[in-house]
Amino acid sequence: MEFSSSSTSLFLLLSILPLLYFLCQRNDPKKQPHAHGLKSYPVVGIVPHFTKNKDRFLEFTTEIMKRSPTQTMSFKALGLTGGGVITANPANVKYTLKTNFGNYPKGELAVSMVVDFLGHGIFNSDGEQWQWQRKAASYEFNKRSLRNFVVDTVRSEVVERLLPLLERAERDGRTLDVQDVLERFAFDNICQDIWGADCEEFRPERWLDEVGAFRPESPFKYPVFHAGPRMCLGKEMADIQMKSIVASVLERFSLQYAGGEGHPGLVLSVTLRMKGGLPMQVATRG
Repeated sequence: MEFSSSSTSLFLLLSILPLLYFLCQRNDPKKQPHAHGLKSYPVVGIVPHFTKNKDRFLEFTTEIMKRSPTQTMSFKALGLTGGGVITANPANVKYTLKTNFGNYPKGELAVSMVVDFLGHGIFNSDGEQWQWQRKAASYEFNKRSLRNFVVDTVRSEVVERLLPLLERAERDGRTLDVQDVLERFAFDNICQDIWGADCEEFRPERWLDEVGAFRPESPFKYPVFHAGPRMCLGKEMADIQMKSIVASVLERFSLQYAGGEGHPGLVLSVTLRMKGGLPMQVATRG
């Protein structure tokens, strides 16, 4: 028996109609109300909202978390097995990163995305493969000799390279991309906007107690260096770098944002970066 091209097309269409009907019923927004308030579309779910807000993803997800009674949302995405979850609830973060750590591995998908770059090292492995690497690395990171080396190296970099760079920029009236400067200094700036009603305000004093002393937050509320068994081994070194830079630079210079109105946009990548860098004008303090 022979089929014409039109008959073949009609046959294929009729074959997939039951599947399309099932997917539409499964994703019917009227049947599945969501606390996050996002309209769910047939087949693609809420992915169009993510696409529309890709250039303001942190602000977008923060708005959703503020509306959600549980500070958590789950979603389905075409091609993403099991869907995904976004949460700003410290209890959920702690459960995932510590309490039930073994049930939340990176998984094959996450590992395969960067395996060409990271291989199966400590940043891209699970289970026993991760455990023995973590144990071996922790011995080295806890040595006093390494800490002293970091302190000496940071002091040298600040005095001999960073401060002279800022002096030349101030003398020449040149705008510096501070993000690029700090990245070259091996310093990454990462933010999380979950801090109550004023979470969108720049308010550094939120980190200080009543007498002005630093008040650290729970790593499950502010997981910049991750939390639980995968807590970043280099956290102390990063703290040394940050404190050294702030103390040395702000004692001698003031920095003024030179990127126009508004605040820098964000670029979602392996680390969170500012779109277009962080242009700053340098001036010597009087």
